[in-house]
Amino acid sequence: MRNYYTRPSPPDLQYEEQCTFSMNHFDEQSVYTWNLDGKSEHEILNTLQEMTMTAYKTRGLDQRTQAIAVINRFQGQLKYWWDNFLSEEEHTKIIDFQRVFTDEDGMQRSEPATASILIHTITLHFLGNPKEEQASAKSVLINLRCPSLSDYRWYEDVF
Repeated sequence: MRNYYTRPSPPDLQYEEQCTFSMNHFDEQSVYTWNLDGKSEHEILNTLQEMTMTAYKTRGLDQRTQAIAVINRFQGQLKYWWDNFLSEEEHTKIIDFQRVFTDEDGMQRSEPATASILIHTITLHFLGNPKEEQASAKSVLINLRCPSLSDYRWYEDVF
C-alpha cells in the first residue's frame, strides 16, 4: 500500500513497513500474562493500560484480589522486579494500600486502591515520573509551527 503523504514517516515509526496492528480484547474469564521485555516506553505504557483494564474488568473481586491476580501473571522483568527488587514490606504496602479522601460531608474516608498503586509503582520504576515527560512533550507541542494545513495534518497523523 502506498504512503498517503509524499514524504516518508519518521524512521522510528515507519508506517510503510507495518502491516498488521494487534487489537486486544479483555474479559473477566481470560488469563493474561504480562511481560515488558524488549518493549519501548510507548509499548510499556500500553501494556500498563491493558493491565489496568484487566484489573478493573475482573468483576466481583475486591482490589486486593484484583492486584494479586495481575501480580500472579507477571513474567520476565516484571516477575524479577516483583520477586527480587521489592522487599516483603514493600509488597505488603502495595497490596494493603488505602486511598484516603474527603467526601462531600467533610469526613475523611479510605478505600482500597491496590491495583492503581501497583500500576503506578511499575510506571515509576520502569519509566520514571510521567509528569516530567508530559511537561517536555507539552513544551515541544507549544513551539510547533506548521506552515500549511497539509503539514499539520501530516504531523497529526504521524504523531
